[in-house]
Amino acid sequence: MSAPGKCRLLPRPAELIDRSVTVLYNGHMSSCPATVTPVSRAERDSPLRARGSRPTVWDRVGGVRGLVQSAIPSVVFVSVHTLVGMASAVAMAIAAALVVLAVRRCRGVTVRPAIGGVVGVVVSAAVAGGTGDARDYFLPDIWGYTIGSAVLMLSVIVRWPLAGVVWTAMNGSMTTAWRADKRALSGYTVATVAAAIAFAVRALIQTWFYRHDVVGAMTVVRVGLGYPLWGMTALVWAWAIHRADGGR
Repeated sequence: MSAPGKCRLLPRPAELIDRSVTVLYNGHMSSCPATVTPVSRAERDSPLRARGSRPTVWDRVGGVRGLVQSAIPSVVFVSVHTLVGMASAVAMAIAAALVVLAVRRCRGVTVRPAIGGVVGVVVSAAVAGGTGDARDYFLPDIWGYTIGSAVLMLSVIVRWPLAGVVWTAMNGSMTTAWRADKRALSGYTVATVAAAIAFAVRALIQTWFYRHDVVGAMTVVRVGLGYPLWGMTALVWAWAIHRADGGR
């Protein structure tokens, strides 16, 4: 028997959890406020919550939807530039990136990829708008992947593979103990080299189309080449990080 004036919590199904909980108050069913944080629909339905594990590399980049959404501003830029002109293309590309950000925000999913996309589109649009050459919209992309590939390979050479640094930091740890573990070091090295190769391939192919001034093809390549490359890279990362974590 509960003491007078006190609430005794009764179990409830997880899907019914809200801002109050059902209790037995002096022998009567009632409700009282509970100090629990409400679970949003997006969080409750999240695949990560369902499987109870930490995010994968694929989850970090936003999955298939994130890759598709990242291509929208480029497609909009090239299409509008062909039909209307540079000024409208720049404005519409930036607007498209902001819409993607707003949609992801409204859906309650991670907006990190979208924020990075907005910054990238603004920079690319500014370069193309400044030079008046539509193909220069893709220059920051080429520069970024070229520099990124070089930095990734340099990190492997100095035995500080960036995959290990980034992955441990993303999981809330700043430890460098993995560098003394041969299995972990080799796993993160493989992941870093895979990313460096993907960056280099994308930069080289886009550079070829840039030099031949084929703007439309650059958009197709950016989308058509990007998905397979990121897919293969994600698979390699998943395997390599699983190995680095000791198969856990």
